Amino acid sequence: MTYKKKEVTSWEVGDGKEIRLWEDKWADNVPLMHKFPRFFSISLDTRRILSQVGVWSDNSWSWELSWRRNLFVWESSMADLLLQVLDNQRLTREGENTNDKWIWRDVESTDFSVKADYNILLGGGYRV
Repeated sequence: MTYKKKEVTSWEVGDGKEIRLWEDKWADNVPLMHKFPRFFSISLDTRRILSQVGVWSDNSWSWELSWRRNLFVWESSMADLLLQVLDNQRLTREGENTNDKWIWRDVESTDFSVKADYNILLGGGYRV
């Protein structure tokens, strides 16, 4: 039995210099491209990392997403939900020594361990 690293891990947000906004699992353990496919299809930021889709202003992070077109009025409530998901994650400022990192999901410790990896390979689930 095999597994893919992305199936049992997700990203923990640090400075946003490694995590791809739409493609990686970092918010709610689901890539945003799957959670918000309509917005992914009209995004100009499909290949960008988190640190490239916002700015620091007065010690707080502000998301600045770019679209191929103006959003329709009926899309505004969905856009609010997207921003709510984004705002639940906090980036850290450069120099605060907190890089993005992979974490194990559904295990007692989010740090990698050989025992957790072995249990997953044996089909014993994520428990350690």
